[in-house]
Amino acid sequence: MNYVPRELRETADVSRGRFDARDTAVRVLRLGLVLAVAYVALGFVAEGVATWLPTSWEARLMVPERWRTTGDHEAARTRAEATLERLLAGGAVRPLPYRVVVIESATPNAFAIPGGTIGVTSALIERVESERGLAMVLAHELGHHHERHTVRRLGRALLLYVPVALVLGDQGTVTGITLQLAERRHSRAQERAADALGLRLVHEAYGDTSGALEFFEKVQRETAGGAPVWSGFVATHPPTAERIEALEALARELEGRAPGPG
Repeated sequence: MNYVPRELRETADVSRGRFDARDTAVRVLRLGLVLAVAYVALGFVAEGVATWLPTSWEARLMVPERWRTTGDHEAARTRAEATLERLLAGGAVRPLPYRVVVIESATPNAFAIPGGTIGVTSALIERVESERGLAMVLAHELGHHHERHTVRRLGRALLLYVPVALVLGDQGTVTGITLQLAERRHSRAQERAADALGLRLVHEAYGDTSGALEFFEKVQRETAGGAPVWSGFVATHPPTAERIEALEALARELEGRAPGPG
């Protein structure tokens, strides 16, 4: 009798083998490394783009008219605008369509929005009583504008979203990202640079720096007393005591005064 092999109707798939957790982990790690390198490289490119972005383009891209004073704070805005004009009279900062908007908020704060807008909360306006104290707050934000701190941090967002926004004619996404990043923490080096330029602007506008540190001194005093209203400001800025010490030293230098004790 001859042997006739049966026809195979199904085959077993033995090519896939077992799941290799180590191999998968290595693949994921490599992918993460590639993405991290790409992100860093994109950051360098974005930094260069933001640094060399013409001010006229910056002003147009950020659509400053989108930012408006909210609530019943026109009188406060008028006060802040008058102070801002005095600071700008010397022409020491790069040209932008600078303006102030007062935003309803219980947290005292201020921030620079690329394009020349300075946002100040209603709580800050209420707490800073002197013109020079308010001038220092505004001058600090002018320092961020002058040094392009905020627009440099927006570099990645500019590369990713602005071309799309320009094509589609919808800048809502860019506007939202701009506000979120503007309110975030600057580096300590950037804050020191903005503080220094701000105090120099106050000295140039008023002839001296007396009363310029009112806001910072109030933050330090009330924070030490446990006032919760400053929690948002303290969380997004360097230690106030360090800033005051550095500013007092610069004030003595600007006014030709001898260093204090200690």
